[in-house]
Amino acid sequence: MTMVFCRGCAKEIHESAPLCPQCGASQPTNISLQQKKESPSGVAITALMLTCLSFLACLVSEGDKDSLFGVAAFAITGAILGGINLQQRRSGKTIAIVSVVLACITLLLSLGQIS
Repeated sequence: MTMVFCRGCAKEIHESAPLCPQCGASQPTNISLQQKKESPSGVAITALMLTCLSFLACLVSEGDKDSLFGVAAFAITGAILGGINLQQRRSGKTIAIVSVVLACITLLLSLGQIS
């Protein structure tokens, strides 16, 4: 039986007690701590998928302008979605940063293949 201290009155209570029996203050529970660990947002995952696909398409493209335009369009879309995820401070910040960086690299590669 593990005891913790109440957030309101600092008396010892059981760790699973949602409320303090002395003062009635609510206590954090393990469920609320697990809810803070969110999975990456769908926007970040979509941004990463788009930029990965555009990067791979850029590597295997033959250099014609139509395919490079499509690669650039997917890369820009991925960068925009990654930026939206970062702006809204959603979960998956690392994934969004990777997608924005990869989109920039893809755009530079596709611009280099055009000329």
